[in-house]
Amino acid sequence: MAAARPRSEGVSQRLLLLVEDDDDSAVLFASHAERLGHRVIRAENGEDAVRVAESSHIDLAVVDLLLPGMSGWDVVAQLMSTEATAHCPIVVCSVLDRQDYPKDVQAFLPKPYTRRQVEQILQRLLPDGEQ
Repeated sequence: MAAARPRSEGVSQRLLLLVEDDDDSAVLFASHAERLGHRVIRAENGEDAVRVAESSHIDLAVVDLLLPGMSGWDVVAQLMSTEATAHCPIVVCSVLDRQDYPKDVQAFLPKPYTRRQVEQILQRLLPDGEQ
């Protein structure tokens, strides 16, 4: 298994929206994504996630399903139906069983996840153009 390679100079960072209310999970995901050269902006609830997504030109969203207030399912639906974010891949990250995840998202990241799983998903959904 090859080690993660850092992004090379000149490759633009991608902005990831992490919708996660659990601090430990947020820190873990952000550390994995940042080691791969991405920037992470966090929203702790669905309402904030929608506001951030509409104003930040995100490249990808990672959405926990169990959130306070607006549910992760509603966040996914809103992101998919809003012009500013309809182009963004969405990754669902949850402790729930996979059959409970929204069906139209691009990837699933069941908790607990590994650095390698995060790396594989981000490389697949955000190709860096060097291939």
